[in-house]
Amino acid sequence: MHNHENGTRFETTLKRILNDNNLTTLNLGYNETADLVVINGKARLIECKVSHKPIWYRKNPSQYERLMQFVKRGLSVFIAIQFVIGHKATVKLFYLKDAPYPYSIDGGYSLEDFIRHCKERN
Repeated sequence: MHNHENGTRFETTLKRILNDNNLTTLNLGYNETADLVVINGKARLIECKVSHKPIWYRKNPSQYERLMQFVKRGLSVFIAIQFVIGHKATVKLFYLKDAPYPYSIDGGYSLEDFIRHCKERN
């Protein structure tokens, strides 16, 4: 499976999980901004990525710069990374404004923490 297919599958799965947790999401599809928006009291842009290593590096500097423009305007932007190591998948979300780089499977917010954060901000 190619990276684009992996990313699309993860994006679809993440949207379903967020919706199943009573969060309103919009799938932005393939575009230059982000993949998903969670709208529950506050809009959060989410860019979805998949990594088969325990560390993920930005591969598209222009995409990062576009996302940082939203951060500078006060929007919350997250990178959601599905780390697939062997047969185990771990989802971590990194708040772009203050996330340490490179992004590591040992850092970021768990999916459960992110969902709780979204629900608390309603």
